[in-house]
Amino acid sequence: MNRHPGKKIGVLEVKLDRKKTRYQRAAVEVELRFDITKGLFHAQWEGNWYDADTKDGLSEKIKVAATKALSIEWKRYIQIDYEAEGWPIVDEKTGRPANDGTYHTFEIDHDRSKFGRGRDEDEKFAICSVKLHWSVCEISEPYALPEEPSKRVRAQRSVDVWTWGPDTGKEKIGDPEEWEDDVLPAGTLLWTPEREALLVEVVAALGKLDDRLVELFSGDAKLLGEKIDAAAQTDPGRLLGPGMTTDIPATTARGKKRSRA
Repeated sequence: MNRHPGKKIGVLEVKLDRKKTRYQRAAVEVELRFDITKGLFHAQWEGNWYDADTKDGLSEKIKVAATKALSIEWKRYIQIDYEAEGWPIVDEKTGRPANDGTYHTFEIDHDRSKFGRGRDEDEKFAICSVKLHWSVCEISEPYALPEEPSKRVRAQRSVDVWTWGPDTGKEKIGDPEEWEDDVLPAGTLLWTPEREALLVEVVAALGKLDDRLVELFSGDAKLLGEKIDAAAQTDPGRLLGPGMTTDIPATTARGKKRSRA
């Protein structure tokens, strides 16, 4: 007895509801057969045969069968984008950084003990600039692909807030985009309001540091010299630490060395 109904007439591509990218839907391909005596299209999925009197009807049945076992569980995450610029130290005695525009950008998971660019694996550097940003998103738990059961992936969708229109202030969930694997990237952690609130405080502290340094380094040559000389008598931990104020440190007795932590 023929286990394959009808005659093979080609391949049927079945578009699934799941998106692989913003513009591309996931799809599976099945062998398309047609039984001329019954006027039915046939296709097999996972050992089971399905039939319909139209290709669209058969495609819908295959789509349901291919996705019925797919359950995507979403969890909310914070994705931290942190980078630092490391400038080569050209003089170890003074700690002076290079001034030729040469620097290396370190991401959150890079080794900061060296550049590692092949030119000089042990080259020392000074962190002269940092950048911190974060976003909130939802990432799925790993799931197997219906079209490739041996492969496990994750999907991600953005979590934003409407800034215009009747939904202003309400949460906006973006379309999911599927990853190539199921590995969470560096800088990704489960979202809690306390964790995001801490990031807000960190950014506020960076703003205070920026304000303090602008105040410290601004002014004409004479005023700048006086402020730098006064600051040189202060422990850098006090000058730039969490308890820093916007007051310029008072000038101390001439010749007094600054304390060290």
